[in-house]
Amino acid sequence: SRRRQSRPTEAVARAPKEQVEAIARRVSQPVAALRELLARETAQANERGLPQSTEALLDELLPKRIKRTVYVRALFGLVEPFEGRLDVSAREVAEHYDKTRPNIYLAVGALRETWAQHGALGDLEDRAAVILDGAGGAIPLARAAEVLVANLPAEALGREGPASFDLARARAAALLRIVAEVQKSEVDGVRVARLGRGAPWLLASQDYAQVLRRLGAAADALAERDVLASPGETQRQLERLVRGSPLETAPAAQIAEWAAAASERAACSALMEIYPGSMAAGRALELSAQLLQSAARPRRTGEHGLTPDEVTQKVAARYPDAAPLPPRPELDALLSRLRLEWDQEAGRYLRPGEEQAT
Repeated sequence: SRRRQSRPTEAVARAPKEQVEAIARRVSQPVAALRELLARETAQANERGLPQSTEALLDELLPKRIKRTVYVRALFGLVEPFEGRLDVSAREVAEHYDKTRPNIYLAVGALRETWAQHGALGDLEDRAAVILDGAGGAIPLARAAEVLVANLPAEALGREGPASFDLARARAAALLRIVAEVQKSEVDGVRVARLGRGAPWLLASQDYAQVLRRLGAAADALAERDVLASPGETQRQLERLVRGSPLETAPAAQIAEWAAAASERAACSALMEIYPGSMAAGRALELSAQLLQSAARPRRTGEHGLTPDEVTQKVAARYPDAAPLPPRPELDALLSRLRLEWDQEAGRYLRPGEEQAT
């Protein structure tokens, strides 16, 4: 496969030890031998004059002199009105340019061979492999692009400053998508697939897409329950779905997070509960009742009760995707149902009978 023929470049040679070790395991080579190969290829890359920034590299991979390349740039979120987006569809691009969707797909296909022959492809493939190895083989494209941006030297990110993070992420995502396009013909090649809410994911192979879709559907079913499934029941249901798949050996918490991320409506709590992403603030409070009651008990410091900010932080930490809690005084009524009453003098929510506690 092309990944076994890839040519590591200087960026990989400077990569952290654990990244180089991951690549060495993948290609069954000693780390020392791989380092030597990287150094040699770095020198050759310098002689070839490979681009020093993602912007310059994309100018070579998506040459502006080719008219229909603009369709691909739009699809990858690199030009207005789609700049910075990673979820642009072929339909949106076709409608914007008054073309058909096949025109957009043909524009991508026409560039595939050029991408496959580019001198930087080996480096990009290795970087994609390292990201996927670290993520267990499946990761939302947005997160994968952020990892790539974080591991690139500052000079590789172009002239834009921190305010252009969305564009920097879109450029990194475009490079990863190019890897997936080149490897599309390989049975076990990297893939980009849309899952759940339509967000693109970077996957180690097509097999990951199939099992993630099953997990996403299961998460949606769990989220619709009137009574949330316990973490144990959630684990049993999800682990049954990954048996015999590439995700079989992943930790239970990782499987639950994948399931929620690949779903249409579900989210995953800090305790591995699958809940509706649109869960109402009152419901989130009810499910956090035991946590809040415990946190309101007197502490060794002599303090007791919870401030409004502490209540908000604790509930948001457990159910980050639920609707935000209202401010006081609306919050008072919700917490009163949990036997936590507002004490004006203390400036805290207290449990009944603890007003005089010290």
